[in-house]
Amino acid sequence: MGDLGGAEEAFGRAIASGHAQFGPAAALQLGSLVEATGEGERARRLYEQAILSPDAQTAGAAAFLLARQVEAGAGSSRAGAGGSRAGPGRSGS
Repeated sequence: MGDLGGAEEAFGRAIASGHAQFGPAAALQLGSLVEATGEGERARRLYEQAILSPDAQTAGAAAFLLARQVEAGAGSSRAGAGGSRAGPGRSGS
């Protein structure tokens, strides 16, 4: 996948810079990266940070990705709530 550590370090520096445009853009990119590696909660926090961008394109993309993540989580929660009733002592079949 490339230099994940280097990418995280570079995005982290951009976020920490506090730059009004590049900080949120880096948060958006890092969020996408960590979501792809399975770090959903960390990605959510980064998307929430990116939504605060004064750049409408960055904020909009972050809002979209966050909504998609929330929707995916809600879908798995609904499946769990309405799915198999198997539990201790139940076979589920």
